[in-house]
Amino acid sequence: MVSMSKADPGREQESELPTFDDFVALLASDPEGFEALRTTLIENEIANAPLKDQRRLRGIQFQVDCARRASKNPIASCVKIQKMLYESAEELKSLVQYHCAPTDSPTNQMDFGVKALTPPQTSNNILQFQRPKHCPDE
Repeated sequence: MVSMSKADPGREQESELPTFDDFVALLASDPEGFEALRTTLIENEIANAPLKDQRRLRGIQFQVDCARRASKNPIASCVKIQKMLYESAEELKSLVQYHCAPTDSPTNQMDFGVKALTPPQTSNNILQFQRPKHCPDE
């Protein structure tokens, strides 16, 4: 288990998270249990956030859950969520540049040396791999 350190001193207890390998094993052996644990951990983090942030966090989680449900497979889900993250980061970068622009020229935005965030190029070429004989069918 990996201990999660809490940055917020208002949190009363320190929680233990399963390791990545524990999560993988749980997903393989009990997908419903994995999903229940995932949901519980997310809900706990939102509940431990400041009240002023909880509504926004629930909205973001709703968008992530919708992207997951609309995806055909976990990889497609990951790509959609990553795209959402890039778009959000790009929007934040634009807002910071706008608000930090010189007052005499709002269109002359400052360059913070941050290159534009662009999602990695994706290809629609999906390679089919044969499952080794020792792997169980899913």
